[in-house]
Amino acid sequence: MTETEARDVTLYATVQEIPPDHRGGYTLGRDELTVEDFDYDQALAAARRRVPDGWRIISLRVERN
Repeated sequence: MTETEARDVTLYATVQEIPPDHRGGYTLGRDELTVEDFDYDQALAAARRRVPDGWRIISLRVERN
């Protein structure tokens, strides 16, 4: 596959700050990462590498091209 060919998978990962404790009542940051790759496993690994320290993935959505 050449660089000019389309990627097979687009993965959208919603990430959120990890709360400091279980008491709740916090306004936590939330964001979405978008990763395009050749397959699901590679896209998920790339998304996990992009999650900032103190954050976690809370949902995934995948589109296959």
